[in-house]
Amino acid sequence: MTLPKWLCSLASSLLLVVAWSLSRFFSMHAPFLRADGFFVVATLVCALESLLFLAQQLSIVPKVGMATAGSFDNIAGFASCLALSLPLGISKMKSQRPVVKWLLIVAKMLCVVGIVCSGSRMGMLCLGAMVMIYLKVKRAWLLPVLCVALLLLVIGFKHNSSIGRWFIYERSIEMMASKPATGWGYKGFENNYMQVQADYFKQYEQSAYATLADNVHHPLSEYLLIGVNYGIVALLASLVVIGLLLRRLRRDAHPDLFASIVALILFGLFSYPMRYPFSWVVLAAALLTVMKSQNRLPRMGYLMVSAIAVVLLIPLYSFFKTERCWAGLAEKAQCGLYKTTLPGYQKLMERKGNDPRFLYNYAAVLCEAGELKQAKSTITKCYHSFKDYDVCLLTANIHADADDIHQAEKYYKEAHLMVPSRIMPLYDLFQLYQRNGMQLKAQQVGKVIIRSKIKVPSSKAKEIKEKVQFDLHHKGISYD
Repeated sequence: MTLPKWLCSLASSLLLVVAWSLSRFFSMHAPFLRADGFFVVATLVCALESLLFLAQQLSIVPKVGMATAGSFDNIAGFASCLALSLPLGISKMKSQRPVVKWLLIVAKMLCVVGIVCSGSRMGMLCLGAMVMIYLKVKRAWLLPVLCVALLLLVIGFKHNSSIGRWFIYERSIEMMASKPATGWGYKGFENNYMQVQADYFKQYEQSAYATLADNVHHPLSEYLLIGVNYGIVALLASLVVIGLLLRRLRRDAHPDLFASIVALILFGLFSYPMRYPFSWVVLAAALLTVMKSQNRLPRMGYLMVSAIAVVLLIPLYSFFKTERCWAGLAEKAQCGLYKTTLPGYQKLMERKGNDPRFLYNYAAVLCEAGELKQAKSTITKCYHSFKDYDVCLLTANIHADADDIHQAEKYYKEAHLMVPSRIMPLYDLFQLYQRNGMQLKAQQVGKVIIRSKIKVPSSKAKEIKEKVQFDLHHKGISYD
């Protein structure tokens, strides 16, 4: 969902750099390249996102695929982008032409309505912080009040969600404490957290957290992510940079960017705004503003900048073509044309062989095509670089299809420990035991399935429980 946004943002940024450098080289006036132009465009785009979200909520526009909040896959990304755009251009609104001024007012109102209707706790907290900033509230006692309000919003509402969130924080802090100096490296949290979660549930099988755990790829805090991946020193350094940036923005009288960065900081405490390109665009705008130099580049320097930007567009386009090729193969595979797509997947292995998500998809296609030996090799490579619930479950299914009972049993159990509230690993294990005449083990797992508590009840889970209950009853087994 976010990759197209990243590609469009990067391509647009490089094209703007080309346009800016050429305008400077030829001494041309380009008002659309000024900060005011960026603020207006960003506000209008976010207002359109809000309109799309409201139309989805009113069932005027259907939700397509994973786009459940505007064009975003969840409320967090949607609300963070609207909150970051809200302050942009406010301080210079009076100097705008009447048409632009009223357009911006309507757009800002749409963004506020979108944040409120989304129910985002952090979004509404950011609205309160912005009111304080623009009213120039200087009372020191309001800071602890804001902090208390933040805790109440996070803990008091959506109780189960908050408990699950604190569980993730606890495991993340444990990961950070285990490697405080160097951290776990690039994508260290994403690649290792689920194993840490599985180890916890292996030690504490009856934990109350078991029914709240899920497949996690982010610690739900940008600061914890930095600490886990790069260590405490990197975390402290990032906090110092944030503090210096806020100080400069306030001192140099940039209230709009100051308010946007405050919103980014607040969202970063309990969410993942840096997953979305707009957050990086706003951060880059703030950094460029405080680093702005009065010294102009030599005339040929602007031409050099333009040339570099054009050169960078080439690998970006190549990456886009590779992704589109993969998407085409995946669409064919979803239609059941597994064997037809295999040559294309094999060709892409040269460029995507280190991408665990590609390896996961390729292994699934190989399994469906009956190429179990190659499927095992591919999913094993994926497992060693990226270990989560979905990877473990697919690894188990491939080994089960290949009649490797011991390995399939191992991975089904690991997938269950990663997310104990999911019923599929246990049911697949139950079927594995039944197929291979291991009735005693099947009975033990069947009883666990019937007694298990499901995080999100569904017709599928109910059907599985009834099927297992019927099988046990048919064999005269008591499960009370």
